[in-house]
Amino acid sequence: MGRFLAIAATLSILVALGWAAAVGPWAWWVIGALVAAVIVLAIYDLTQKKHAILRNYPVVGHLRFLLESLRPELQ
Repeated sequence: MGRFLAIAATLSILVALGWAAAVGPWAWWVIGALVAAVIVLAIYDLTQKKHAILRNYPVVGHLRFLLESLRPELQ
């Protein structure tokens, strides 16, 4: 599973870099803003004390809370 995630992350980074190179100089600012947002979210998840799930498993934790918020509409 870890190897698959590493390959998927590498491919998505390469696609984003290719898109930015093809679109133009403003696209690098978009990628930089997305990377900065992910870094800020990761720092918040590691330092918060309310949810152990977000601290230990941030991606799965955010997915869980997203699906919990969608549950009433799906029912």
